[in-house]
Amino acid sequence: MKIITFLNLKGGCGKTSLALGLLSACSVLGKKAVVVDFDPQQSVTLLTKAEEKNTILDVLMEKCSVMDSVQHTSYGDIIPCSEKLIELAPQMVGENITALKEKLLGLDGYDYVLIDCPPGISGLPLSAVVASNEVLIPTFASMPVLYSIKKMKDTIDIVRTSYPEVKIRGIVLCNYEGWLLASKALTDVATQMAELIGTRLMQTRIRRATALEQAYAMDMGICQYAGNSGIAYDFLSLAKELGVIDNGKL
Repeated sequence: MKIITFLNLKGGCGKTSLALGLLSACSVLGKKAVVVDFDPQQSVTLLTKAEEKNTILDVLMEKCSVMDSVQHTSYGDIIPCSEKLIELAPQMVGENITALKEKLLGLDGYDYVLIDCPPGISGLPLSAVVASNEVLIPTFASMPVLYSIKKMKDTIDIVRTSYPEVKIRGIVLCNYEGWLLASKALTDVATQMAELIGTRLMQTRIRRATALEQAYAMDMGICQYAGNSGIAYDFLSLAKELGVIDNGKL
């Protein structure tokens, strides 16, 4: 079982869309995945219409098991979040920083666990990073957002010192518009930011597409709603770049 966390200092950079898009792609590729909503803003929970019961907060407070928290939605398997998770954030440090990691080990039968965490560098996102095998940094191709990645370097280095098994897999450009004249320059900046924090820019770009919003409106994963669309291809391409192979075949 591989655990992937989506991390960025800024909100609105594509973390939720990336998590749900990869969930959809995993299903098409014959892999079993679950998205953990670890953000008190509850974007995944609200978007998938998951019930706010047996949440990840309840799991951490040992009110239910992690397997009992899984809900089967039209998007796929989801572990919902409560807005009250924010109250637990100050405690998710020190010895408690591994609490999420320990609970997620109880998930059975999954190939991938995808964690959508809140923006910033605080107890919640840091505990999500510690819980993961790999970290993906979704970002838009804009100078302010790209330069914010520099601020993550020191924190990432601290995490690596204590938990060297955590790998920063790469930066993913989301909402990408390749036809813009500035796209190449912004891609070059993203490559520089990746090198600065000791990782790389993923080859796959997640393009800007109305099909994604249409899929949300129909309560479906993008690869199920519009499997032949360009953005569905993007998510499938990213999944394969991450090592998700169709039915386990090379």
